[in-house]
Amino acid sequence: MTMGIVATTPSHPVLPVRIVRGRVTEASTGQGLPGVTVLVEGTHNGTLTRADGTYELEVAAGAHSARLIFSSIGFKTAVMPSDQAEAVVLEASCDRLMGEVIVTYGSRWYTPRGLWQRLTRPFRR
Repeated sequence: MTMGIVATTPSHPVLPVRIVRGRVTEASTGQGLPGVTVLVEGTHNGTLTRADGTYELEVAAGAHSARLIFSSIGFKTAVMPSDQAEAVVLEASCDRLMGEVIVTYGSRWYTPRGLWQRLTRPFRR
């Protein structure tokens, strides 16, 4: 028995990519924001910013009009072209949710016998 390798051309052409690099900072302090989601609009291609707010993302080389979406909890989402995304500044979101109420309370835990006694007590004479 003979084993070998057959080389074929890929069925889908591989597009060249370019790497987009940049830094995401907070508007009020100017410090880098870690954990900001950076996505290429209309795709599942994305990354997160590092601890200092920097990121690297591969974008198709011919897609100069590709738009990047920057989002993080507590900040307004920013959308900008990939060729202008070297320095991104996110502003804090002032949206507060009104009308939400969290109610917490403690209740006693009853044993099955204790629960049965409490349920049947009103029907006793």
